[in-house]
Amino acid sequence: MRELAEPGKQNAAVAGLVALGDAAVPALHKALLDRRSDVLQWALFACSGLHGDCASLRAPVERLLASKDLGVALMARRAWHAVEGRNGVLLTLSNGNVVLVTDTSEKVLLTLPNPFHTELLPNGNLLTVSHTTGSIRELLPDGKEVWTLGGFQQAVDCKRLPDGNTMVCNHTGQTVVELKPDGSVAWSTETGGNPLGADRLANGNTLIVEFNQGGVIEVNRNGKTVWSFGSPHLSSASRQLDGTTLVTDRQMDRIRLVGPDGKVQRTWKCDGVLHAELLPNGHLVVNRNDTVLVLDDRALPLWVTERREIRGMQVLGAGPFRANAAPASTEPQKQ
Repeated sequence: MRELAEPGKQNAAVAGLVALGDAAVPALHKALLDRRSDVLQWALFACSGLHGDCASLRAPVERLLASKDLGVALMARRAWHAVEGRNGVLLTLSNGNVVLVTDTSEKVLLTLPNPFHTELLPNGNLLTVSHTTGSIRELLPDGKEVWTLGGFQQAVDCKRLPDGNTMVCNHTGQTVVELKPDGSVAWSTETGGNPLGADRLANGNTLIVEFNQGGVIEVNRNGKTVWSFGSPHLSSASRQLDGTTLVTDRQMDRIRLVGPDGKVQRTWKCDGVLHAELLPNGHLVVNRNDTVLVLDDRALPLWVTERREIRGMQVLGAGPFRANAAPASTEPQKQ
């Protein structure tokens, strides 16, 4: 557990805890009582990778959902689905279906008018955005609307933040906007290109993908760019706890892990990639528009599901857990 506080050893420590499965739960209970922000975030990251009897972690993770430490609260949201027993991928399809796919089942949760991206919230509701209707809505599991805002210019991404605000990407409006529950603007920034995705970071900054400009930028609360990585037609980016950034390049058919210094640390070759996310065990979940793959740490496929026109993907908890053989033709190559 000491390695959760040692830079350079934390990813391996998390992977080791995940490999222990249920046996890691007592150690994680202890780690979740630590007062150090970095230890809590890494422990929560490990919790998000568990699959099995981890319900006893529900209470400490729920407590940390309300943490005033932004990084801890964000990572608690990631861990929440795993301790609730929700592991899989939530897919938003062009036909309007929002589908929950796990290792054992598939279920259409709702059918919506032209959704582009959907998020399953910690309270069990769904947050969804439509680029054609220019609206964002929060829905109960039965589809009843509990909150809505409209007037967006081809909105393509939405995120509910720990404080209850909602962040939206206006694709053609070239802005990222953070809105209070009453619809008033808490923060906004103009982008040089058409934003495709945005994430609030633990330091309070915002990571934004500008698809047509071919780059990802990190901006502070004043809208100033403090970090960037330029490349043609990036389609997603996610900041890792160790400070690296995972980016997907749709035009060049590759996924890259980029260090804080802008140097590429690792590359995966993957045709048609739209979005990718690293799991605590080192596996990679990849959305290729018509296929979702889970790759192991050697970039070999473990699991695959095929759909037509997957617009949005949210990885829940540990993702699909039990590995199934994937067709050889889907095997990406490591460079």
